[in-house]
Amino acid sequence: MESYINVIGNGQKIVEVAAEPTGVINEETLRRAFLLEADVVIGLFRNGRALRYADSFFYLQDNWVGAEFELIWEEAGRSRPATPIDQNSRSHTPNWYRGVISFLLETDQGCCVSVMAKRAALTCAHCLDDNVSIGDNVEVKPCKGSILKNFPNGQTSTTLKVAYINKHDDFVFLLSKIDLCDDPPFPTDATFGENYVLIGLSAQDREYTRMENLRIKMVNGPLCVKKGVISSKVMDKYNKHMGDSGMKKGDSGGGLYTLHGDFIGIAVEFDTKVKERISMCNFNPVTYMLTKIQDEGYTWSDLNNFEENDYPRKKEFRPAEGRGH
Repeated sequence: MESYINVIGNGQKIVEVAAEPTGVINEETLRRAFLLEADVVIGLFRNGRALRYADSFFYLQDNWVGAEFELIWEEAGRSRPATPIDQNSRSHTPNWYRGVISFLLETDQGCCVSVMAKRAALTCAHCLDDNVSIGDNVEVKPCKGSILKNFPNGQTSTTLKVAYINKHDDFVFLLSKIDLCDDPPFPTDATFGENYVLIGLSAQDREYTRMENLRIKMVNGPLCVKKGVISSKVMDKYNKHMGDSGMKKGDSGGGLYTLHGDFIGIAVEFDTKVKERISMCNFNPVTYMLTKIQDEGYTWSDLNNFEENDYPRKKEFRPAEGRGH
């Protein structure tokens, strides 16, 4: 008897999809079931949790036979257009640039904070005070040098609440009572050899001048955009991946994005290889951080659906019961 799961595609169509007896399902099987092309980013969810993905397979967890899952693809995340765009031209599109820059916030101390959802953000643990604890507040605002000066509701700054601290992996999960962006970045797994950009605050000159309307204007903006390639997806003992964009002091907590604008992680530390004359960027992959955050009771979808003027709330997860067929 063939084992199957019930898959809801983008919240609409329900399809029975065959799975492997070992409790995994091939990505290509899901694509064919919903007629999705190979370049469409997909994610498989159960009870609001993103499932682990590795080597082209999603891991279905316990009691999966006949259970209900949700398949979400890029159009729902609104991070890519329906019409394919060449990567080189996409990287120079004003709307793409504006969108990615808007995801970078900074603290009063000038540390990077990256928006991960409408009501949530991430930063590095080492960027905050050593004594910071869950429930503490962190003041943030759009970063200096950004073309955006306020949040969607018009506020120029807001207070985030610390909801989770992972000092081993060096990241902090923060919640917001207001929308931090109009359209959240779509979280996705990095691909080996893929081009990406790092948005940080490490420009050498903290202030600089430029000509504007025949007048010299002082600009206070250490905003810096670096481009690189994913060099390694082998996690180190601190669960980091590596890219070759390099990074400097001021980039920690800054977001890494594909050239389509999808969110792949936050920069944590640099590794300078003197002999090779290169600087590497070690980053926390967002897919890994999401699993830790979900273990705390927060799902990515819930971080984008919320009550007005309130923090997203934890969920109590219950294992789904399997159904025979």
